[in-house]
Amino acid sequence: MGRRNIQGGSKTKAMARKTSDTNTGSLIVPSTSEEKYAVVTAVLGSGRFRIITNEKKEHIGIVPGSMRGSKKRNNYVELNSFVLVNDRSTWQTQKHNSPADIFHIYAKNHADQLNLRSMFADNMVHSYGKLHMEDSLVAFENVEEVIENEKDTHEQVKFEDGDINLDLI
Repeated sequence: MGRRNIQGGSKTKAMARKTSDTNTGSLIVPSTSEEKYAVVTAVLGSGRFRIITNEKKEHIGIVPGSMRGSKKRNNYVELNSFVLVNDRSTWQTQKHNSPADIFHIYAKNHADQLNLRSMFADNMVHSYGKLHMEDSLVAFENVEEVIENEKDTHEQVKFEDGDINLDLI
């Protein structure tokens, strides 16, 4: 009989057998006319994503089975991820929201080297979970006018007899 598992846990061999590290590998750039850069604008589920290419065309990005399952930990696609897609233009008619194959997900350092953030600045989805200082600053010329306007709007909701008009709320 062979030795027993002294390391414990499950899938220890599978996790140790990584073929390559995504952060230290070479940059993958489009090599054919079908391959294009894209940004993820919506997560649809079941390995499907709404993406916009650098040519401003919308596609449904599909993650292949070779990037799912246990390999998902190295190929995680999320909102505003930069991906390289194959749009299937040589053998499929291009329509609005036509499917495209995702075959590479760029790490943040590779996306910065390729200047993808500036290329897709207008297509990236704003993250509402984070507070941005530019969005939270509001300048008022006269603070007293703003306070008076707020008092007027609150007084319009109530009637003289104290009842509340539900249509104005």
